[in-house]
Amino acid sequence: MSQFIVEIANTSDDAFRTAALLGLPATWSEYMDAIQRARVDGLYVAKLCDYKEGSIAEYIREPVDLPELNLLAQHLDALSEDEAVLFHVIATREAIKEKDRRITTDRLINIAHSLDGCHLFYGIKNDAQIGRFLHENDLVEGDAEDSLHVEQNIKRFGDNYAAILGREHREQNNGIVFNEGYVIPDEIKDIYAPLSREPFQEPTKPLTLELSNGQGKKHTLYMPYDTVLELRKILAALVGEGDEPVLATCGECLIPAAAKLIEQEQDFSCIQSFAQAITELKKNGQTVLYKALYETLNPKTLEAATALTAQIGEYDLSTVIDGPEMYATVWLNRNNPSSVNTERLQNLHGLGNELMKVENAENTTYGILRRKDGGPIQPLTENPRVEQAFV
Repeated sequence: MSQFIVEIANTSDDAFRTAALLGLPATWSEYMDAIQRARVDGLYVAKLCDYKEGSIAEYIREPVDLPELNLLAQHLDALSEDEAVLFHVIATREAIKEKDRRITTDRLINIAHSLDGCHLFYGIKNDAQIGRFLHENDLVEGDAEDSLHVEQNIKRFGDNYAAILGREHREQNNGIVFNEGYVIPDEIKDIYAPLSREPFQEPTKPLTLELSNGQGKKHTLYMPYDTVLELRKILAALVGEGDEPVLATCGECLIPAAAKLIEQEQDFSCIQSFAQAITELKKNGQTVLYKALYETLNPKTLEAATALTAQIGEYDLSTVIDGPEMYATVWLNRNNPSSVNTERLQNLHGLGNELMKVENAENTTYGILRRKDGGPIQPLTENPRVEQAFV
């Protein structure tokens, strides 16, 4: 599940037409995919969106630095359940302290790095409960005489005295009472510098598989692998005497839409063929064109997705035209508008859809896709495969 959702848009006046959503943390391939869908060529704008009231995204100061926000999302993904609660409580309190109730991403990264010394106590929701907890767990500072004094006062004055004890502890320790309990924060370490951030880095290979055997053993496989011996060594390290199944999770994929097909695939040779095919696409500058074709034909198997790469030379993609309205506008500029009745001219979106249907053009999130020969785009014919076990 994404920690944040951002909307990426180019800086043109019509940027809203192609604005693309990106879930964070994101891989380099996912980031580039959003950039391509948003038709970004240079500068872009990234805005937080689709967040729930009370989430930390509500307090993040904008404009956001996308690589920095992605780094924060990576840190949040690695937190345990209790650490996530600690982070949210402390970060919210830090944001509310600001005049504009906003907090910077670098400050949030520092908070995420400062949770080791924090303490979380569920069920303690007021000062009286804090005081009683301190007394019952012998956490009151002082000697035995002080402890006896506290015990006598609690017996005599009950919650009134416990609340005084609890309030003193909360104020001295900068404690935070929230709806589920009590947090004692640690000092926020100033360890992150913006210049040290990790930007989106292009991987050396287009596909990364995170392999595991379900018993804690893990290994990363970069594809296409150079030799089958490389694959066999990794599998030998993962599969023991019990012949545990090898589970594959797609970490990085040049074609993000194909990630699920890759994870469903049971044949490494099929995954290798796809990795080799998309390597060639990248080398030839055809990645975005293939993505548009993939989106249009929606292959159901990785074998079909690989076969689709062989058809790439039959298609053209116009990334400049961002949808039916622009398609109609371009068509009218090239043809005689008088041939179109006034009613249809008032609905450029509908006119554009009609024209695309007549001219066998397909609107995709990457641009307008057409066959070079002008013919209709034919649906894929996929043959059922016999399931194979892992190599």
